Amino acid sequence: MCVFKEHNYGQPLPRPMIDFLSRYITKQDRKDIARKSGLSESLIRQVASGNMNLTKNNAHAIIMLMERSVENCGNVIDRAREDLKEYSKKLQHA
Repeated sequence: MCVFKEHNYGQPLPRPMIDFLSRYITKQDRKDIARKSGLSESLIRQVASGNMNLTKNNAHAIIMLMERSVENCGNVIDRAREDLKEYSKKLQHA
Protein backbone atom coordinates (compact mmCIF):
# COMPACT_ATOMS: atom_id res chain seq x y z
CA MET A 1 0.00 0.00 0.00
CA CYS A 2 1.17 3.52 -0.80
CA VAL A 3 1.95 5.48 2.35
CA PHE A 4 2.74 9.17 2.24
CA LYS A 5 5.41 10.72 4.40
CA GLU A 6 5.03 13.92 6.40
CA HIS A 7 6.91 15.98 3.78
CA ASN A 8 4.34 14.97 1.12
CA TYR A 9 1.50 16.80 2.85
CA GLY A 10 0.77 20.41 2.00
CA GLN A 11 1.99 20.15 -1.57
CA PRO A 12 0.76 18.76 -4.89
CA LEU A 13 1.38 15.15 -5.83
CA PRO A 14 4.63 14.52 -7.71
CA ARG A 15 4.32 14.86 -11.49
CA PRO A 16 5.06 11.16 -12.21
CA MET A 17 2.21 10.15 -9.88
CA ILE A 18 -0.16 12.66 -11.50
CA ASP A 19 0.74 11.28 -14.94
CA PHE A 20 0.22 7.67 -13.81
CA LEU A 21 -3.17 8.51 -12.29
CA SER A 22 -4.28 10.38 -15.40
CA ARG A 23 -3.41 7.39 -17.60
CA TYR A 24 -5.14 4.72 -15.55
CA ILE A 25 -8.02 6.32 -13.64
CA THR A 26 -11.43 6.81 -15.20
CA LYS A 27 -14.25 9.12 -14.19
CA GLN A 28 -16.11 6.07 -12.88
CA ASP A 29 -13.10 5.14 -10.74
CA ARG A 30 -13.15 8.62 -9.20
CA LYS A 31 -16.89 8.31 -8.54
CA ASP A 32 -16.44 4.93 -6.85
CA ILE A 33 -13.57 6.15 -4.70
CA ALA A 34 -15.43 9.34 -3.78
CA ARG A 35 -18.33 7.23 -2.56
CA LYS A 36 -16.07 4.86 -0.62
CA SER A 37 -13.89 7.59 0.89
CA GLY A 38 -16.64 10.07 1.74
CA LEU A 39 -14.85 12.85 -0.15
CA SER A 40 -16.21 14.69 -3.16
CA GLU A 41 -15.33 13.58 -6.65
CA SER A 42 -14.28 17.16 -7.40
CA LEU A 43 -11.81 17.24 -4.51
CA ILE A 44 -10.33 13.90 -5.51
CA ARG A 45 -9.98 15.07 -9.12
CA GLN A 46 -8.30 18.31 -8.03
CA VAL A 47 -5.76 16.54 -5.80
CA ALA A 48 -5.09 13.80 -8.38
CA SER A 49 -4.45 16.40 -11.08
CA GLY A 50 -2.07 18.41 -8.91
CA ASN A 51 -4.36 21.43 -8.61
CA MET A 52 -4.84 20.95 -4.86
CA ASN A 53 -2.40 19.84 -2.22
CA LEU A 54 -2.29 16.44 -0.61
CA THR A 55 -3.50 16.54 3.01
CA LYS A 56 -3.89 13.99 5.76
CA ASN A 57 -7.65 14.26 5.19
CA ASN A 58 -7.54 13.36 1.49
CA ALA A 59 -4.55 10.99 1.46
CA HIS A 60 -6.71 7.90 2.01
CA ALA A 61 -8.65 8.64 -1.19
CA ILE A 62 -5.43 9.17 -3.15
CA ILE A 63 -4.10 5.86 -1.84
CA MET A 64 -7.31 4.23 -3.04
CA LEU A 65 -6.83 5.91 -6.44
CA MET A 66 -3.27 4.62 -6.66
CA GLU A 67 -4.39 1.09 -5.82
CA ARG A 68 -7.09 1.28 -8.50
CA SER A 69 -4.68 2.72 -11.08
CA VAL A 70 -2.20 -0.10 -10.45
CA GLU A 71 -5.05 -2.59 -10.93
CA ASN A 72 -6.18 -0.84 -14.13
CA CYS A 73 -2.61 -0.71 -15.44
CA GLY A 74 -2.25 -4.45 -14.84
CA ASN A 75 -5.48 -5.04 -16.74
CA VAL A 76 -4.16 -3.04 -19.70
CA ILE A 77 -0.94 -5.07 -19.68
CA ASP A 78 -2.85 -8.35 -19.52
CA ARG A 79 -5.09 -7.30 -22.41
CA ALA A 80 -2.08 -6.17 -24.45
CA ARG A 81 -0.41 -9.56 -23.93
CA GLU A 82 -3.57 -11.35 -25.09
CA ASP A 83 -3.84 -9.10 -28.15
CA LEU A 84 -0.16 -9.55 -28.98
CA LYS A 85 -0.48 -13.32 -28.80
CA GLU A 86 -3.69 -13.43 -30.86
CA TYR A 87 -2.60 -11.06 -33.60
CA SER A 88 0.93 -12.44 -33.84
CA LYS A 89 -0.63 -15.84 -34.61
CA LYS A 90 -2.89 -14.28 -37.25
CA LEU A 91 0.10 -12.63 -38.95
CA GLN A 92 2.00 -15.94 -39.00
CA HIS A 93 -0.94 -17.61 -40.75
CA ALA A 94 -1.61 -14.78 -43.20
